[in-house]
Amino acid sequence: MLAFDWDTANETHIARHGVSRRQAEAAVTIAPREYAVSLTGGEIRTAYVGPDEDGRLLFVVVTPRQGKLRVVTAYPARREMKHFYDGAKPRRM
Repeated sequence: MLAFDWDTANETHIARHGVSRRQAEAAVTIAPREYAVSLTGGEIRTAYVGPDEDGRLLFVVVTPRQGKLRVVTAYPARREMKHFYDGAKPRRM
């Protein structure tokens, strides 16, 4: 089971996008598809598109920190992300 790194900053950030902690975690663990990988500020960031527990597709960016995944951002998937989830090829961030 994946462990996630949460604090007020990242929880508040994703809440502004209408996503809860539980929903973001589900999108990365239920049936995610890797959308893109980038190196940002010396950190590897991986973007996923995946469903939350209710089936809503989310776009979630995570970075590994001290053996946990830290959610950088999460928001409802846009049209192109939904198409990607349904079978399109990955894109660069």
